[in-house]
Amino acid sequence: MLRVPLTPLTKNHNTQTLFLVLFGIIHSLNTLIILPTLEVELSFYSQFGNTISTILVFLAFTYASCKNPGNLKPLTDRPFIELLRDINPADLCPDCKVIRSPRSQHCAICNQCVERFDHHCPWINNCVGIKNHNSFLVFLIVIWTKIVATMYFSTISMVFFIAKMDDFECQEEFC
Repeated sequence: MLRVPLTPLTKNHNTQTLFLVLFGIIHSLNTLIILPTLEVELSFYSQFGNTISTILVFLAFTYASCKNPGNLKPLTDRPFIELLRDINPADLCPDCKVIRSPRSQHCAICNQCVERFDHHCPWINNCVGIKNHNSFLVFLIVIWTKIVATMYFSTISMVFFIAKMDDFECQEEFC
């Protein structure tokens, strides 16, 4: 399928790489700067939870990225010309040469028909369809939970820092 710049759209791993790099940076900053400022009892559990939630996000991301969205397979027993005579042409995909189900749609980026097509997600670089819809929702829930937990621990860290700010004294050589 051709779009405005009249070049065919193709799968691109740049957004996946960007997600992994940004998420790795945020995890590292959280682990090295924010969580160590918490009290000792809270810091251990928050570090453990931070590591487990990061692993869960990466697993959910990988699973949603790699799972087949429900691509329709072409029929090999009959030529496409015969299918055009016997079946309504609106029910056939000329690109994939498949019989489409009622909610299937052709993805211009993946260049395949996907059953119960939702959308093509650039972050996971995959279509979201009937077979990977649940794994995509798990990915969204896990990353949302990770973001909320990071914001919570960042807020607590900031409160502890502000509360202990009076304990810090400026040494004369640095003031």
